Amino acid sequence: MKTYTFTKAIGVLVGVLTILGGIFAAALHFIALGLSTAWNTEPETNTDQPVMFILLFFLIIGMITTIGAYKTQRKAWRRFFIGFCLLLGIGFSVASIAALGALGTISEGFIFIMSLVYLVLAFTANKGW
Repeated sequence: MKTYTFTKAIGVLVGVLTILGGIFAAALHFIALGLSTAWNTEPETNTDQPVMFILLFFLIIGMITTIGAYKTQRKAWRRFFIGFCLLLGIGFSVASIAALGALGTISEGFIFIMSLVYLVLAFTANKGW
């Protein structure tokens, strides 16, 4: 079996899920902003800029994950990729615990599953699967 087959498959899967999660969060924000405008309950400040930053952040993370899964045969990139995945896995775990009861079951479950998948991705990249 080829090396890093599972890493590539999981990397593409989690990269696409991260990109879709960012797009989904931005879409929910814009729906809520549109509804607040329609109901004349607009916020006093413009909240579009932070949402665009978060969307761009998730798009970049997804692209690094997807591209990085294919570059794991290089030693330096593999070390960066393992650290990157561990950092995101632990970060998503902390965010999932911190958001208990605040975001809803589906959103919290998605964040927790993403943390587990990033940790599994780091493990498979470390083992060379």
